[in-house]
Amino acid sequence: DMQQSIYVVFAEPHPNVFSEAWWRSLFVFVLPVLAIILSSIAIWRGVDGIVLRWIAQLRLLAQAFARGEYRARAPGLKAAPAELRDFAADLHRMALAIEDRDGKLQESLAEEQRLVREVHHRVRNNLQVMMSMLSLQAQRIAPGPGRVALEQARLRMSALALVYQLGYASGEQGVIAAADLLPELVSRLHAEIREADALRITTEITDMSLALDTAVSVSIWLSETLVHALRHAYPDGEGEIRVRLVRDGHASLCVEDDGPGLAVGVDRSFSIRLTQAIARQLAGTSRMETLIGGGSVSTLEFPL
Repeated sequence: DMQQSIYVVFAEPHPNVFSEAWWRSLFVFVLPVLAIILSSIAIWRGVDGIVLRWIAQLRLLAQAFARGEYRARAPGLKAAPAELRDFAADLHRMALAIEDRDGKLQESLAEEQRLVREVHHRVRNNLQVMMSMLSLQAQRIAPGPGRVALEQARLRMSALALVYQLGYASGEQGVIAAADLLPELVSRLHAEIREADALRITTEITDMSLALDTAVSVSIWLSETLVHALRHAYPDGEGEIRVRLVRDGHASLCVEDDGPGLAVGVDRSFSIRLTQAIARQLAGTSRMETLIGGGSVSTLEFPL
């Protein structure tokens, strides 16, 4: 036979539970907490309605000013508290003052660029006049060291004139692109000296921006080095000269040939002194090395 168990639970009210004292204690605890919660909600809604939503509009207005939209407006701020409307008015006055200042700065910059271009143009014209005078003077001198010196000076001025010509054409203030300057200079020097021969010149120029002073020094160094290579590296008029500009933490400009001319004792004492002086101006180094089997390489290394 299955036995069944029966459980009986007996309860009666305890005199201390749900008594008046118990309810009073509950209200003493709950009512302050409820008051704090309701006060927090009221403060949050009040701050949001009176301050925060207007600050959000002020932030959007400031962001528009930061983008250059100085005429931007926030019509919703008309309903904001007086203090915030005054603050918005101050922001608008500041934006108009910045707009006026920017306009004046743009005008000054345009005028400065015009003056820089004019200086480049005048310097180039003056150099061309000097080049013409040197050319005429060289024609009156019999072939010899004196005439070669005048021709060399004219070629150096030609390199300077090219720098200022490109500076005038680009409109940039004191910056020349190496990819525009060096190939054009190589082409001009080649045309001046050995274009009729079977001598070839290849260029490999890594584009980089050169300050005007740096471009002047680099152009003179390249003119000096390349002219000697064009005149002496290949006496028979056939060969190849390579001009390379690479960038690897610093700039390295090389003029390299495989001919016997420069390797057999061409006097380059003045040219070497000049190129080394240019390298010192650039806080770099200049050297000429004789290659095994003939030929030479001249290298200018300078920081950027």
